[in-house]
Amino acid sequence: MDDNFWMGKNVLVTGGAGFIGSFVVEQLIEKGASVTITTYSKKESVRNIEHLLPQLTVLNGDLLDSDFALKATSGKDAVFHVASYKKNIAFHQKFPADILRTNTLLSINMLDAARKSGVERFLVVSSGIVYGSESKSPNLEIDGFLGDVESAHYGYAWSKRFGEVLANAYAKQSGMKIAIARPYNVFGPRDNFDKESAQVIPTFINRIAGRENPFTMWGDGNQERSFLYVEDLARGLIDLTEKYPECDPVNFGTDETIKLKDLAKMIMDLEGVDLKVEFDITKPGGLTKRNCDNTKSFNTIEFIPKYFLKEGLMKTIEWYKSNSINE
Repeated sequence: MDDNFWMGKNVLVTGGAGFIGSFVVEQLIEKGASVTITTYSKKESVRNIEHLLPQLTVLNGDLLDSDFALKATSGKDAVFHVASYKKNIAFHQKFPADILRTNTLLSINMLDAARKSGVERFLVVSSGIVYGSESKSPNLEIDGFLGDVESAHYGYAWSKRFGEVLANAYAKQSGMKIAIARPYNVFGPRDNFDKESAQVIPTFINRIAGRENPFTMWGDGNQERSFLYVEDLARGLIDLTEKYPECDPVNFGTDETIKLKDLAKMIMDLEGVDLKVEFDITKPGGLTKRNCDNTKSFNTIEFIPKYFLKEGLMKTIEWYKSNSINE
């Protein structure tokens, strides 16, 4: 890999002030790129990238506005489209149409703007959620469109599938080099820790740090997942866009899996608490098992996660406490 590939490149990161985007921005700057990010408004929090602001260009606007999307992509060598409308399983169940519409329009606007601006490389951040119930576990990339998606994440999952379809169409028509990443259950510092809308790990950390007792989980707790630390994903996204912009989906996950009830126990142990755990089987818990085959990410870009789950959890809990996010 060319260590100087990103040196001096003009790069746009949508969602660059967000959870995953902020780590992508951080690593791109370390590699010498000239980075621009988009934020929805001047009021949007930039606390995640506050330490980087002197080295950044920040554009305020709505990427659902095609004119603003065109302005943001103008003069860029590469676009990392990280911005996405995503929350937790309860929100996804309640607002599938809103999520499908928003994410699809974001993908259309950004790909079309990049085409018009002559952007050379583009990253589509898809998701492991594209795999349906007919896909074998661990999931292979070739099975990404096999069967229907999980009903609990219907709108979000289809928006990610359609994002990949759009990527293929734009690559075929324009010749743009497009990479497609399918991350699995990303976690780490700077995540959304709101109990009502957060993903599983930040939700568990928030509730356990708040000594919620009994600690109630949706489903029976036997749902098995793998979790990828955010710094590892950011590195993988950058390497994929550099080394394999082939419009060919690549999974990003780990081979380390854990049942959600054991995940809760691990976080309790790290917090030094012993809460009573109860299960609400009337609520959806998602697929029994979801993890991915990571052979392709290793073969294409030699991707190997650096962080094990326990180490990542320790760093995440430490950040959570030091930033006083307990709500």
